[in-house]
Amino acid sequence: MTKQSTPGDRPRYRISADRQSAYRRVRYVESSHPDDGQCTLCQLDKLAEREQIEQQDPTANSADQKPTDR
Repeated sequence: MTKQSTPGDRPRYRISADRQSAYRRVRYVESSHPDDGQCTLCQLDKLAEREQIEQQDPTANSADQKPTDR
C-alpha cells in the first residue's frame, strides 16, 4: 500500500536537483494561501478583530459565562 501525498505534506522549500554543482540552490516558497485552503493571514485578521470586539464590549462573550445571582 502506498501513501498518497496530500498538498499539505509538501515542504515550503525546494532544492534544485543539479547534483553536479558544488552548491545546492534552495528556493523558499511562501504564500498567504496555503495548499490546504486555510489562509493564515486571514485567520490572524479574524483573531485580531475578535479581540477588538471583546475589548470594546466585554459582555459580547457572555454566552460562555455562568449567570451570577444578584
